[in-house]
Amino acid sequence: MKKPNLLSSQAVTCAVLVGGILLITGTFMLVLCTAQYRQNSDLAATSVTRDLIIRAAAGTKTDAVIEAKTGDVYFPQAKLYVPNNPELTDLTYEYDANGPNGPELDVSSRGVFERYASRLYNANNTTQLFERIPKLQACQRGITAIYKPLDSNDKQHVLQQTTDLGNGKMLYVYSEKACPELIETADALKDIASYE
Repeated sequence: MKKPNLLSSQAVTCAVLVGGILLITGTFMLVLCTAQYRQNSDLAATSVTRDLIIRAAAGTKTDAVIEAKTGDVYFPQAKLYVPNNPELTDLTYEYDANGPNGPELDVSSRGVFERYASRLYNANNTTQLFERIPKLQACQRGITAIYKPLDSNDKQHVLQQTTDLGNGKMLYVYSEKACPELIETADALKDIASYE
């Protein structure tokens, strides 16, 4: 009777164990690499979408004109200005002569916009990105100044002040409820006046 070759059975066992470990390690690496690829793919798709959204939102406003000599802030198309106020150095605006409520001046702050635009950069996927967009949009719309009060059913805006412009017109200044960060800016517009 022949003795079994222990060396060869140990070698086979060792080879099976090593093969099993390599198979498990390979499978783990494949799963890990696939997950990393998906995450990178999501980030790439998010990056393009995010950049388009930020550029589009930023393009809706123009920097307010600051008179170098006096420091007064002008909104030329609206024929409105605010006397020198250190709190109003980074204002942006959009004027729509034919807004849904008549002539409309929308004012925001570049600093507040950039704060919420930067939060889009922290989104890991498009779901997180789109969850953060409404805040960016609300803060970019910002403060609305119009010549007649909004409908009392409007739930999007808060009346911050009314200002008699001295030219026979009353200006109603509203802020977006979704962007309370601009309430101080709306308050700083209390001295807004018209010019010709």
